[in-house]
Amino acid sequence: MQKLFTALMPSIPKDVDTLLKNSEAFFRHLPIKNICVVGPESLSKINDARLTFINENEFVDVQKIKALYASQTGEEDSHVGWYVQQFIKLNYSRFTNDDYYLIWDSDTIPVRDITLQTRTPPQQPYFDIKTHHHEPYFRTISKILPGISKKIQGSFISEHMLINSQYMREMLSEIENNPELIGENFAERIINAINIDDLRGSGFSEFETYGNYVMTRYPEAYALRKWHSLRSGMRLYSEIDERNEKWLAKYYDAVSIEKWQRDSKLAKLIQAPLFQKIFPPQILQVFHKIEILMNVLKSL
Repeated sequence: MQKLFTALMPSIPKDVDTLLKNSEAFFRHLPIKNICVVGPESLSKINDARLTFINENEFVDVQKIKALYASQTGEEDSHVGWYVQQFIKLNYSRFTNDDYYLIWDSDTIPVRDITLQTRTPPQQPYFDIKTHHHEPYFRTISKILPGISKKIQGSFISEHMLINSQYMREMLSEIENNPELIGENFAERIINAINIDDLRGSGFSEFETYGNYVMTRYPEAYALRKWHSLRSGMRLYSEIDERNEKWLAKYYDAVSIEKWQRDSKLAKLIQAPLFQKIFPPQILQVFHKIEILMNVLKSL
């Protein structure tokens, strides 16, 4: 029998409806006992007995992080919230009594049953691996955790991760004890360590940082497996019904419903029963490349 975990899902008002709409899929496909939603006080009105709300300020000083970001970049930007939600995921390790907790992006919907640990003893947790590389993440890692570098061919960024609370606490302590960093806590030290140009974009990844830290300090602790997720879900689906879920699950583990994405002109074709009968879901990768090419040609 699989162990059940708490799923930690930071969210914001404009995205929480996706979480609530798909909460059944989380409980149906993930080995979780509850969902802990972390965000601003406006989310406290969530009415679902299986969802617990915690104010984000319990984990990080949001206003202080925003002020530090503004002082570094010279601008106030909603992008700072992207860093805040990552710091929440890290610092939760200091508030839980559980050995493990699951961080899962609230806009990523599992489409089939997901195991988080190997089935045979010693039941290692999985690191789910994708293909991605963003150099600024590793520039930051080298500053905040000297000696930690890229350890695998792929990427740990898979929209979720099962966290060993002890390992995470150790990692945060190493950051806070690094004499080369400036700041009262790990969050301030990370912000201060990121190159200014990287800070305005994407200068830190909780997934890459924790994954490479564990693979360096505890290389045998986790098992690796390939992860198949579709990032362009919002372009195709406003919500995923049973028929589409079954088709997607033939290849994909999860689909991300990210609201910044524009609807695809191919959505109706892809959702047609006849199309799904003829083609496997991997065809979506081909369509994605075609759309990228068309966008490049339009820009010329």
